[in-house]
Amino acid sequence: MAEVNAKLQRAVLSLDPADDSAWTKDGKPAMSAVEKLYGATDITRADVEAVAPGFNREQAKGGK
Repeated sequence: MAEVNAKLQRAVLSLDPADDSAWTKDGKPAMSAVEKLYGATDITRADVEAVAPGFNREQAKGGK
């Protein structure tokens, strides 16, 4: 399970902050973008939050 979590975390954290399609309107990672990078569609928003709590577009840009 740790390997799966690490792979999912890498996918989430590698989202491009300049790519509008990678983010929701409220700045959360877009599930479709995460699924594409992760390589599976069976992940949930809760899975994303578990591996990258509170991660958002502003953080991806290097903000707080």
